[in-house]
Amino acid sequence: MLVGGALFFAGGAITGAAMNIAMLIIGRMLLGFGVGFTNQMAPTQWRGSLTAGFQIFLALGVLIANLTNYATARISWGWRLSLGLAGAPAVIIFLGALFLTDTPSSLVMRGKADEARAALVRVRGAGADVDAEFQDIVRAVEVARESEEGAFHRMATRREYRPHLVLAVAVPMFFQLTGVIVLSFFAPLVFRTAGFGSNAALMGAVILGGVNLGALMLSTLVIDRYGRRVMFMVGGIQMIVAQIFPVDIRSAGQAMNVSIGLGLTFVQTQSFLPMLCSFKYATFAYYAGWVAVMTVFIALFLPETKGVPLESMGTVWVKHWYWKRFVQPQAKIADSLT
Repeated sequence: MLVGGALFFAGGAITGAAMNIAMLIIGRMLLGFGVGFTNQMAPTQWRGSLTAGFQIFLALGVLIANLTNYATARISWGWRLSLGLAGAPAVIIFLGALFLTDTPSSLVMRGKADEARAALVRVRGAGADVDAEFQDIVRAVEVARESEEGAFHRMATRREYRPHLVLAVAVPMFFQLTGVIVLSFFAPLVFRTAGFGSNAALMGAVILGGVNLGALMLSTLVIDRYGRRVMFMVGGIQMIVAQIFPVDIRSAGQAMNVSIGLGLTFVQTQSFLPMLCSFKYATFAYYAGWVAVMTVFIALFLPETKGVPLESMGTVWVKHWYWKRFVQPQAKIADSLT
């Protein structure tokens, strides 16, 4: 996170001071490299809300950016202010990272068991009983260490990882194909196309960002009560797919999820304007169709992870009506890896 904050600050500074397109591209690349987050230390009963908290602050950032764009639209150098302000949250990220501890899983992997227990106690509270959770982490890390080589190959070829592979591809694909990202990127243009003036289009983007933030705040209040699966079907919110992966393939699964998401973001941003010009309103019917397909898929194939620790995530697949035919109980998987 220290590196990410530094890259973010450098990217904001370069884009704000850009003198040509090359500087803008380099700055945006640095901003992209700076993106990162973690939720491995969230308590089980709060993990959904804290994970949704990431989305809330992301939406809040988008809303603030839209407000900044609206406020600076009449200033000749306003675009520099809009781009350069990316350096402000970068400073917060960098300073905040100085006070963060490494995750217990990371410390156990490096052979620092005492520090890992201390980090867990620090997060859960001095009076918390962390023995059972700590032992789960140690066992999960041992399995991961024994199987850390060839995680991508195992996920692609082994039957028990079939559900993880399918969802690692399907969830980011659905999220992108519903048009959420491109409509966020091109909101002012969409409003202009609908007949709004310049300032009204920017205000429309502000309103859209405000509605998004409000919906996410509401989902945060109820996600741990009703579960991620219900929230996904009701609102199509983005879930953090890394939560459904066992430790031994979590890094590979998350890498695949992020790669597919970013790759499709690039494809969608390049194809949206030609689609809008060619198909007009049918473009939005296309996105609506994908929302319907996604909802049915999630209802049938995504297991609920509410209240399940990350280290015990394999149990949700064993109980699922469809995926249980592929997945072995966790103990058998550990035996097969050793």
